[in-house]
Amino acid sequence: MLRDYAHEILRSNPGSTVLLQVELETHEFERLYICLKACKRGFQEGCRPIIGLDGYFLKCYYGDQLLSVISQDGNNSFFIIAYAVVEVECTESWKWFLQNLIFDVGDPIDKKYTFISDMQKGLDIAIKEVCDGIPHRFCNRHIWANMTKHAKCNGGELRRAFWNCAKTTTLQRFTQCMNALRMINQTAVEYLRTIDSSRWSMSVFDTVCKYDALTSNMCEQFNKELLKVRGKPILTLVERVREYITRKKIRCQTLLGKYNRFLCPKVQAILEEHNKNSNGWVPLWVGDPHMSQFEITCSPFSKCAVDMKAHSCSCRVWDLTGISCKHTIAAMLYNS
Repeated sequence: MLRDYAHEILRSNPGSTVLLQVELETHEFERLYICLKACKRGFQEGCRPIIGLDGYFLKCYYGDQLLSVISQDGNNSFFIIAYAVVEVECTESWKWFLQNLIFDVGDPIDKKYTFISDMQKGLDIAIKEVCDGIPHRFCNRHIWANMTKHAKCNGGELRRAFWNCAKTTTLQRFTQCMNALRMINQTAVEYLRTIDSSRWSMSVFDTVCKYDALTSNMCEQFNKELLKVRGKPILTLVERVREYITRKKIRCQTLLGKYNRFLCPKVQAILEEHNKNSNGWVPLWVGDPHMSQFEITCSPFSKCAVDMKAHSCSCRVWDLTGISCKHTIAAMLYNS
């Protein structure tokens, strides 16, 4: 039946990828990988180059795992790229999944993709073996949970200090936040030092993928949908996932068909908030010939440097998200 299903997917969705792997002698099921053409094209043409990887335990007879890869569209909503059912979540199954994914969406280094995950078993090793050198972030909720086990403390003061370290966008402020965390719990800092800060702090995130979220919530949203079908047989499970993808796509098309503004709704709301917050920031043009460089001041101790031509601000919010920050908007208003 799975072979028939695979053939039907390929017949009705030309350009899709369906790979069914069985044991050679017994013909028992081992793995199934699906990447629909619409998902492949939607990711390549309409999503940020961020790839969230997650594994989900299924309650079916054989106890398989569902591996999924999720991205984020222009409206900050999660977008399903591909999914697979494998025998167990391990380095080998992740390598198989990643190799198939790369075939569908392109080389991660050439495309400048960034991965984010929950620190799953074997995934970090698989990424290094299949596509070494790709930025790989960790979900901060999982880092926080592991840190509290090492620090043997999870109080509100420690929580605030940790998230300050994660959310700060500049290295200078990151150092200050880490020193503050050290004053609260030295063991917590020692644990965080075992993880490269580029994996969990915005202060050293790369600015290519324009994704500033600190958690893998986009994967968790998909996992909530799987709760309804995690105990179903494999064929029923993958068909329900396909149906869900179709319904979500139609729902988004319907909503956007009624929307007549240039920017996506969530991005528009963020820009309007930044516009309000730009009040009180005074721009000073520094005299460059392109009239693109400004010093933005709110107080003697609060200043930022904006380079309109480079799409950059020293606060790094514009650099990280691709959405103009309050300092940039202040400079734009000066230019207008």
